[in-house]
Amino acid sequence: MRFAFFAATPPPGRLDGEEVVRMEMEATVQRRALLWALGSLAALLAIHGIGSGGFHVKLTELGYVIGTYLFVAGSTFRIVQWASRPGARMYLKGFVGRLKERQAARKVGGVLVQNLAAQRFIYRRSAFRWVTHLAISWGCLLSFALTFPLVLGWLQFRFVEPMHYQVIALGIPTITFPLGSPVAALAFNGLNLSALLLIIGLTLAYVGRIRRRREFPEGRPDWDLMPLHMLMLVGLTGLAITLDYKLLHGKTYLIWAVTHQVAVVVMLVWIPFSKLFHFLFRPLAVAIETYHTAEEQRAKQPCRMCQRPFASERQVSDLARVLGDEGFSQPVVGEFGRPIPDREMIEYCPDCKRQIRARRYLHMEVNHA
Repeated sequence: MRFAFFAATPPPGRLDGEEVVRMEMEATVQRRALLWALGSLAALLAIHGIGSGGFHVKLTELGYVIGTYLFVAGSTFRIVQWASRPGARMYLKGFVGRLKERQAARKVGGVLVQNLAAQRFIYRRSAFRWVTHLAISWGCLLSFALTFPLVLGWLQFRFVEPMHYQVIALGIPTITFPLGSPVAALAFNGLNLSALLLIIGLTLAYVGRIRRRREFPEGRPDWDLMPLHMLMLVGLTGLAITLDYKLLHGKTYLIWAVTHQVAVVVMLVWIPFSKLFHFLFRPLAVAIETYHTAEEQRAKQPCRMCQRPFASERQVSDLARVLGDEGFSQPVVGEFGRPIPDREMIEYCPDCKRQIRARRYLHMEVNHA
């Protein structure tokens, strides 16, 4: 029995059938994500040219444009990677199916407001974390909402006489507002306001990290603080450009402009492959919450062992399909010594699963002895 247990593991340098299947599936996912990333670049290139009336890129904004293209490609690559997983496909299919119901559509709208606009999922932890997260998230969202249209030429401000500016959106002239009006102040200081929000939130985040470091000194502060350092550098250098213009009449503008552009480009390229990428997954989390909310209202399936209801039949069948796609088949010793494949384990409630797995480990110890 001891020999049979270790024989289930393939020798070094050799792969069993399941491992080969996993590698092929992973390669397929990578190819699909790469094709989608290239397609997103082509689509962005077309939208950039049409929306801006031609590719009129200023040399001083070239870095921002390149960073934006790399950010879109990298973000598409990561999102397609996630969406290609069997579990993610299950949530997305359930989400699309639920959108056909009017009541579910209203629920989705409420979840979007609570999760994205109000960040209520953080408030359950503490009010301090909620304010911190809210300031950082809205600072980032506002900066992205303003920077991308400006860099890609979708949003332009044209000076018209007498002392007015006209907003050009996607090449179409829209509203006109006088210089010095509240509208002008908001239009020309939107990025400054987003930088202030970001700096306030990051300062609170630093305070929170210092508190938690005292409680958990064994953490990884360098990895934990690097995203905060990057965002703070972007926010401070962005404000420095405005302060230099207002107070120093542009004497150090070139230094701050180049530093800010380099920081923004590095951050845009880094976001899709860092922990900061989670803010793009928040809208996708709506699919998960919608799926679970819908399944909570359905009849529960009883556990095969204790007969207590624990999950809906659809959840069990969806999970069985996901495990089937993944190809899990590790045997687990059941209540009568019968091997139970992982695909059947989902028909047991969590308490019974723990008992069954404990028996498996006990069974292994007995055979090893």
